[in-house]
Amino acid sequence: MAGGFVDAGNVKRAHLYEYRITGYFIFACIVAATGGSLFGYDLGVSGGVTSMDDFLVEFFPDVYRRKHAHLRETDYCKYDDQILTLFTSSLYFAALVSTFGASYVTRNQGRRASILVGAVSFFTGALVNAFAKNIAMLIIGRCFLGAGIGFSNQAVPLYLSEMAPAKVRGAVNQLFQLTTCLGILVANFVNYGTGQIHPWGWRLSLGLATVPATIMFVGGLFLPETPNSLVEQGKLEEARRVLEKVRGTTRVDAEFADLVDASNEARAIKNPFRNLLAKKNRPQFIIGALAIPAFQQLTGMNSILFYAPVLFQSLGFSNDASLFSSVITNAALVVGALISMAFVDKFGRRAFFLEAGAEMFFVMIAVTITLALNFGEGKPLSKGIGIFLVVAICLFVLAYGRSWGPSRMACSKRALPPGDEVFRSECGGLRQHDLHSFDSSVLPCLALPPKIWDFPAVRRLDFHHEHLHLLLPAGNKAGTDRGGVSSLAKSLVLEEDSGTGCLRQQHKHR
Repeated sequence: MAGGFVDAGNVKRAHLYEYRITGYFIFACIVAATGGSLFGYDLGVSGGVTSMDDFLVEFFPDVYRRKHAHLRETDYCKYDDQILTLFTSSLYFAALVSTFGASYVTRNQGRRASILVGAVSFFTGALVNAFAKNIAMLIIGRCFLGAGIGFSNQAVPLYLSEMAPAKVRGAVNQLFQLTTCLGILVANFVNYGTGQIHPWGWRLSLGLATVPATIMFVGGLFLPETPNSLVEQGKLEEARRVLEKVRGTTRVDAEFADLVDASNEARAIKNPFRNLLAKKNRPQFIIGALAIPAFQQLTGMNSILFYAPVLFQSLGFSNDASLFSSVITNAALVVGALISMAFVDKFGRRAFFLEAGAEMFFVMIAVTITLALNFGEGKPLSKGIGIFLVVAICLFVLAYGRSWGPSRMACSKRALPPGDEVFRSECGGLRQHDLHSFDSSVLPCLALPPKIWDFPAVRRLDFHHEHLHLLLPAGNKAGTDRGGVSSLAKSLVLEEDSGTGCLRQQHKHR
């Protein structure tokens, strides 16, 4: 899919598209979506491992001593260690750097090639971490994991979007978020079980990351390349054969013609980055490449995902109880993703952004006030307050799981001006990994601050989401041609193209 804001003429054939949901299409989407589980498993496993005593004793003995010293100071500072922070954040710095290489491979060798490279890199990193003998091996392993995530996070959402028929593209796009959530949930169950295995349970947690990587690599060997990528590479006959097989019909003339036209238009743009920075495209650049990815990362969700077990331990839960509480929390994330898949094509992404964004804000205010009044200086929390905090965090995660989690990638990519689809994915991906690095390197000791202004959601000014939501297109509606129009910055109209999943730009005439 050579994306961008395409001319209105390219949408005139959308009503002629035909497709059937075939087993071949389902297989391709499930295997590709496994890439989300790589990201999710690491998100879930890293926080659990860093809270395990056996892991801390071997690599971070100072943190272990502070953890069990019952100091009369704020509990979250017991985990304040720069090397421990590096263990977490090195993955995201590596993902940030690898995004540049991933864009080249995805554009020139195809989406399938990036998926395979990501699987191999992630598998290597998991093995290195599982057999780590020192901190250097841990960091090296995390860098390999980060490279794998950098490749898969760019290629997988793009692959799913390009393989999906227009009318179900919204739900298919959510598969990446769903498998990410499932990866987090599985990782929490794994941590809960391996936490009982001493002294090498943490090695098993890290090593089991090889399982989703193996599934993705073996399945990727049988994946077809997307028709869009084949068109970009000039392989038109092969592209048509794949499109016919994926759609389950030979009557794909209209859709294939739109793919070729969109690719030609994107190819005509000689310098997509310079085009992105042009004055006429600045609203799309600010919203699509900067604001949407930035606000997703600044919700405070990453602090909860990274440090959920540590967070619950700091609140006074035992090690087993903290891991179990994080399992419950991440189950809410999976439910949120399922809700999004079921209703995003009916209500649109903007509705979820508005409703869930407000819910996230008020829930975090409640949690912040509760912690400010009841937490700090070694004072234990009552059982009732502990239950309330778990429920509140579950509500926050549930709201994120049906709004900012699954919809960021699609909205960010579709809000960008003309250029090839890989370039547009890269723009959002760079901002995402950059802010992941910030969250994991700067915020470990802010996950449970005693001051109201330091709690992640408040610190990051969650209420700014409302201003951004008002600028987002409403998205597609069920039973329409996915061409709903909404205003953007007074001078733009963003309209989703049912044929290519892109947006087109219209200037209002006064």
